Amino acid sequence: MPAGNFSFPSLFRTWIPPANRTYDCTIVEAARATTADPTFFKSIEFGEPIRLTYLDGGLRCNNPVKYVIDEARSHFPDRLISCVLSLGTGAANVIGLERPDATNFIRILKAIAADCEICSEETARSSAAQSFSYFRLNVDQGLQTVSLAEWEKLEVVNLHTLQYLRKHDVGEKVNRLVQVLKGLP
Repeated sequence: MPAGNFSFPSLFRTWIPPANRTYDCTIVEAARATTADPTFFKSIEFGEPIRLTYLDGGLRCNNPVKYVIDEARSHFPDRLISCVLSLGTGAANVIGLERPDATNFIRILKAIAADCEICSEETARSSAAQSFSYFRLNVDQGLQTVSLAEWEKLEVVNLHTLQYLRKHDVGEKVNRLVQVLKGLP
């Protein structure tokens, strides 16, 4: 996201779009921009002729599925989208306010701004009307207490991911995804 205006994310592309072309950045610049969460990594500045400062879009665009669908339609206007796969990083705890004080209110606002599930739910609801299959894989239990800073807890992430994939309904969803990707009815 451009640090000076969070209205829309910057879309870094490997192709030239018909409209709203952006600076042709390097893969390193794009990766740095999309991971520049101010609590972990510094912002990055690039662009020509005007340099912009970029931050991670986690507070505005933590689940970019709508933008991915729009990009696909823009790049391939005469083709139907058959399937969209959205991979989550683990379901968050329930967002709620236990005590109405300033500290808890700020925590709630941050959780709401970073929530991915509302966007996923909206996409799931609209996918049938738009004639494409939508799949969201997102570990539902066990990762709520693992923060981004806790990269050393990879074994915990792995364990809960494997257990999630062993669930019957998740296995069915993955099997259906494979069928769709193979072009089977």
